[in-house]
Amino acid sequence: MNNVADDGLRRTALGRNNGHRDVAEDASFTLNLGEIARILWRNVWVIALCTVIGGAVATYNVLRITPTYVATAQILLGQENQADNALGSLFQQLERDNNEIYGEISIMTSGRFLSRVSEALSLEDLPEFNPALLPTPQEPSLIENATSAIKSMVKYVLSAEDSDPDPAPPQDTDATSTDDDSAAANLRLAASAERTVRGDQAVFVDTLARRLVVRQQGSSSVLDIRFTSPDPIVAAAVANTVADQYIAFQLEDKLASIKRLTDGLDERILDMRSRLEASERNVIAFRSQSLDGDSGGTGWMEQQLGELSRRLVNATAQRSELEAERGQISTLIEQQGFAAAAGVLDSDLIRRLQQERAELELRAAQLRDRFGSSGGRIEDIGQQVTAIDQAIENEVLRILAEKENEVAVAAAREASVRQQFKDLKETYLEWEREQIALSELERERDANRLVYETFLTTYSQSTETVALQAADARVVNYAEPPRNPAAPRKKVSVALGLIAGLCAGLGLAFLRAFLDRSVDGLVKLRRLLKGIPIFATIPVARGFLGRVDPLKAIGQPRNAALTESVRTLRNMLIIGRKSSGMKIAVMSALSNEGKTTTSLLLAHAAVQAGKSVVVVETDLRRSSIARVLNAPDRPNLDDLLNDQSTAPLRSILRKDELTGAYILPAQQGSGDPGSVLLSNRMSALINRLEAEFDIIVFDTPPMLSVSDALPILRKADEIVLAVRWKKSSADALEDCLRQLRVADITPTCAVMTMVGRSEPQNYAAGDYAVY
Repeated sequence: MNNVADDGLRRTALGRNNGHRDVAEDASFTLNLGEIARILWRNVWVIALCTVIGGAVATYNVLRITPTYVATAQILLGQENQADNALGSLFQQLERDNNEIYGEISIMTSGRFLSRVSEALSLEDLPEFNPALLPTPQEPSLIENATSAIKSMVKYVLSAEDSDPDPAPPQDTDATSTDDDSAAANLRLAASAERTVRGDQAVFVDTLARRLVVRQQGSSSVLDIRFTSPDPIVAAAVANTVADQYIAFQLEDKLASIKRLTDGLDERILDMRSRLEASERNVIAFRSQSLDGDSGGTGWMEQQLGELSRRLVNATAQRSELEAERGQISTLIEQQGFAAAAGVLDSDLIRRLQQERAELELRAAQLRDRFGSSGGRIEDIGQQVTAIDQAIENEVLRILAEKENEVAVAAAREASVRQQFKDLKETYLEWEREQIALSELERERDANRLVYETFLTTYSQSTETVALQAADARVVNYAEPPRNPAAPRKKVSVALGLIAGLCAGLGLAFLRAFLDRSVDGLVKLRRLLKGIPIFATIPVARGFLGRVDPLKAIGQPRNAALTESVRTLRNMLIIGRKSSGMKIAVMSALSNEGKTTTSLLLAHAAVQAGKSVVVVETDLRRSSIARVLNAPDRPNLDDLLNDQSTAPLRSILRKDELTGAYILPAQQGSGDPGSVLLSNRMSALINRLEAEFDIIVFDTPPMLSVSDALPILRKADEIVLAVRWKKSSADALEDCLRQLRVADITPTCAVMTMVGRSEPQNYAAGDYAVY
């Protein structure tokens, strides 16, 4: 069945006497998995359309974009060659760090270097780099002209805002004008230095630099040289030429550096040779005049100084150690007493006395446990303990006195060694002063010799190994013309377009669900009703070619769900109720929500159950039952209210052949419908109907349009609230329930009418037999 039978058993707990109830406290937009699935199912065509549009837009853009190819060459920096091995320390920068590699990348992407590449490849002959070779463009369209005009206007406004409003007046002096022209020329020359260096290749270098990318592979010394071009052959040619030109440029730079080095070394060698000869003559002259050249005295004194230094260190350490021991003993005596000091001293007598004291204390403890705390033997033991403590104290004082003597002896020994060291040091310093002059002359001579030999060796190596020089980089891989374009990636772009369209469709679907205030599902309806049970969801009646009259579709196998939903509503309302005179009011918040059809379907189902039913239309402003059933509008409600006869109502009312129920339509045009429905005549008519019919079904006017339904709702035993699927407004339903709450009226149940087939049902009614 397509009903909500789980709410049916709660109907009896929601009678009209259960007080005020907040029926629409929270109508906020909430989502759960079921609600998400429902939203996606309802908007499946929107999502699919957005996905198709996204894929189509991506496909269109991909087809319009000119494909580009990327070629990659690789070079390895910091490679040693035969000349570098021979030169040794001449070039120390072979192992490059990341900062040096970044510097090399800057060189490869600089304008000066790319000018070499442009000249080598004659890029001025390629339309890709030379705009003058491109075909004449077509006349711009109106949109392009308008865009250009807007851009020009914006640039004019911005330039007008940035201009100086008060320019300085020009100078009239000819000399001043000449100086200004010269300064301006110098500024322009300095500002265009880079473009001047590039020369005729400046235009081509700009295009070359934009498409060239040089990157380091991780933290290695391998560089990737990538160039992007619409022509795969051009892409590979540029990448390979950049690699070759860099190696040639590096080798040229190295040879130029070697030449500058050899030229400078040649001058320095002559100067250093004369310096070395002069310093050697000075050393020989000083030795012949002042010294005998015997170095044995220096070695002997250094040995003696070393020996005395070691003895002084040992004496100082020994004295410090003895002073530390003495200080520790004195500190323990002052802070903790002689017993604590005795514990750190290494003395056989103290250990023996401490052992005897411990045995006496143990014996005293045993005697106290046996005879109490008093007794002559305990006192004797105490005196012996005191005597032992005095002996320990005397021994500690003796050891402390010994430490004092040892400290004094160590201090005297240290002073003696220190005096000997001082005397020998003064003797050594006196002799050393005589060596200073000679040492200075020898150092100057040795330094001049070392510099001279270094310059001479470097000069010889540089001149002999120029022919062996090679670049510090080599090509690892040359670029091959790529077969497939790098961009656009058609499959990926189309896939991204589909994904973007799918995301847009999902966003649109959830946006529609968020902005939709209609009651489009049972979840939202339950949330709005706040406890009022939903007895049934009445689906739309379907035929072969579309919708059909639900009264005529009852009992058809195609509309089994409609039949079962109406039967469920009937069963939930009349089972357990009184056998005659039961009054059921069908209401709605607004018009066109299916309450008239629901009333007739409910009447038909009740007739099928063997009940006598009369359908009373109480909408005195807009009668619809006669129109729906295509039946005459007489006799109507006004006729019976004015009829004073006592004839049975069944003989007066007309029985509808389609539903099997008696019909009492309303007459339009009443000036005050509320007073008519509140009148005693209406109460008397209802009493007569209760006496003759088992069930009375009232088709009431819309609640929010007029208040005419309130008198009938007060008299009804059961109130059915009809809510149309995807048409009823949540705001209108909240207002309706709020008015009912103010009037102390609570609907018995609710039904969702005209539910489409796209709304998920609780189960398929077709799984059950319909009779």
